[in-house]
Amino acid sequence: MEAIIYGTRRLYIHLCLLFNLFLKHCYLPTSFMQSTIVPLVKNKNGDLTSLDNYRAIAISNALSKLFETVILNIYSLILTLINFSLDLNVAYQLVCTKYI
Repeated sequence: MEAIIYGTRRLYIHLCLLFNLFLKHCYLPTSFMQSTIVPLVKNKNGDLTSLDNYRAIAISNALSKLFETVILNIYSLILTLINFSLDLNVAYQLVCTKYI
């Protein structure tokens, strides 16, 4: 992530070209779609053996997170107009929207 934060203009130009190619060709590499699911304890004082005391978080690579942020910024107005809540899980909302 630090490489992206402290990168130069040249890096940003290459990332822009890469992301535009992803959109133009409707293709994402497999590594962009992979994430590691990690359980996170909701209440440390609660019952640690209960599944209800955990929630899952997905850890993705930095470039895929950056791509998601760019897409979200581009389409946030459209998503807001169709009553998408940016606070909820986007995948869940897409599934729900599909059946409406």
